[in-house]
Amino acid sequence: MRITGGEKRGFKLKAPRGDSVRPAPDMVRLALFNILGPKVEGARVLDLFAGSGSLGMEALSRGAAQAVFVDASGLAMKFIRDTLRYTGLEGRGSPVRMRAADFVRAGGSGPFDIVFMDPPFVRARELQSGNEIYDLALSLAQGALVSPDGRVIIRYPEGASVAEVWPGFEVLSRRRYGASGVIILKHETQRDR
Repeated sequence: MRITGGEKRGFKLKAPRGDSVRPAPDMVRLALFNILGPKVEGARVLDLFAGSGSLGMEALSRGAAQAVFVDASGLAMKFIRDTLRYTGLEGRGSPVRMRAADFVRAGGSGPFDIVFMDPPFVRARELQSGNEIYDLALSLAQGALVSPDGRVIIRYPEGASVAEVWPGFEVLSRRRYGASGVIILKHETQRDR
């Protein structure tokens, strides 16, 4: 698994072995960043459920100003710190060991221009009202963690039940990449409604 674009293109991404971390495959990252295009340049990025940190690392390589990596696993944090050091991106990356819901509830350090949510697939099988991942995304918008016109990108398993309506967001795109799907949401400000 490697960074697919930008100044650190080709750098190998480190990740813990086993089922605890399921990094976004190169194909998914390449497609997402092609969609995001120039929006990444200078952006403040939040990588929730960071795991290996592959999405945040890719954003930094492609010109994001800052990335905050949030994961509850100490092992994931070690690998993210090591990768930031190895790639020379440590000055722009901030690992935070915390549960994603606690980070959002605490108000984080937003607003963020791009938020990646790549939760364990077992927790993302139902992206509907009442599901923790769906509710967490809505909390991002309500808590002002997403900048006006910001994007929230959620990766979920193929076959998941995904809501059509996301209050506070406009659904820009839903795509499928192999065994996973991705929904791209745009934060709606009061003037957008």
